[in-house]
Amino acid sequence: MLRFAVPFLAVAAATAAMHLLSPAAPAHLDLLLFFAAIAISAWYCGRGPGWLAVGLSALAVDYLFFWSSASRVWPQANHASWMIAFALCAALINIISLRRRNMEIMDRRHRDELQARVRIQALELQQRNEELATEIADRVQAETKLRDAQNELARASRAMTAAELTASISHEIKQPLSSVIANGEAALNWLKRSPPDLSKAKNSVTAGVESAGRVSEIVDSMRLLMAGARPFHVIDDLNELVDEVLLIAAPDFREHGITVIRNLHPRLRPVMGDPIQLRQLILNLVNNAIDALSIVEDRTREISISTELSGFGNVRFSVADTGSGFVETDVSGVFKPFYSTKQDGMGIGLTICKTIAQIHGGFIDARPNVPHGAVFQVEFPARKPHD
Repeated sequence: MLRFAVPFLAVAAATAAMHLLSPAAPAHLDLLLFFAAIAISAWYCGRGPGWLAVGLSALAVDYLFFWSSASRVWPQANHASWMIAFALCAALINIISLRRRNMEIMDRRHRDELQARVRIQALELQQRNEELATEIADRVQAETKLRDAQNELARASRAMTAAELTASISHEIKQPLSSVIANGEAALNWLKRSPPDLSKAKNSVTAGVESAGRVSEIVDSMRLLMAGARPFHVIDDLNELVDEVLLIAAPDFREHGITVIRNLHPRLRPVMGDPIQLRQLILNLVNNAIDALSIVEDRTREISISTELSGFGNVRFSVADTGSGFVETDVSGVFKPFYSTKQDGMGIGLTICKTIAQIHGGFIDARPNVPHGAVFQVEFPARKPHD
């Protein structure tokens, strides 16, 4: 209701001002006051009050200019044309004012919406910044934990390497040390005879010294093995290393009643390698076969040792036994460190074999032997003529 009161007040004010300005103002310039009343009503109060101001202004002008004594100077014939002109001008001013008002309202609304959107985006950005700060803090904490875990893993790896090296040396020097002790005891027994058998005592002492030298060679070889040193010797005939190993293991063959089947290729190609490491690899495989056969009672104890040339021209060495063997699920884990199917086994021998094979550019695999036992096969790259 207050909005519709404004047109009445504005038109009344224009009428009063017209009376005050009529003596001083030029003729008909006081009509601008009614246009101002219409513009004010439309701008501040909206469409309805604006059109109401147009009607009230037309009535006021019609009455004051054409029916009052102040307006009788105009010819009555111009009454209709003046009223139409005034009404059109008043309507045009009202339309322009309403359009400007609507544009102002829309502009204000868009500005408010933009400000609201900016505030929302600012809040979202602030929230995202807080989340990002939290995420960065969490990431820094996670990286710190990761570094701590990596340090712990590195320490555990070093400890594992040290344990593996210790176990490897212990495993490899066990047999030559046993040979040193056995030869020493044999030498003492030959010397205790009456008269002492100096020749056989000398042979036992010589064998013990050779076994002690093998201990030193094994320690040096294991050190190079753990350092990943590349082999550099040319081994013309791998069969010679096989025969040396068979000679070393001969007492164990006799003790356990094992039959050895020797099937060596007469013309093997030379290989590049460390003789000590390769001898240890062959000896480890032979000792594993002996251990597997030591518990066999219901069949012949046999070890088949063979060398051959593979289809790619490489040198292949294999050890097959008729021992206890292993199930298929054991094949994938036999080369893992500290994995053993024996109750007193260290689980390091086959790991050493795999490492030696890889250092020499070869590989080792295992499979069940039919109908009993296991087969271990190692393949080395043969030395090329120009190497």
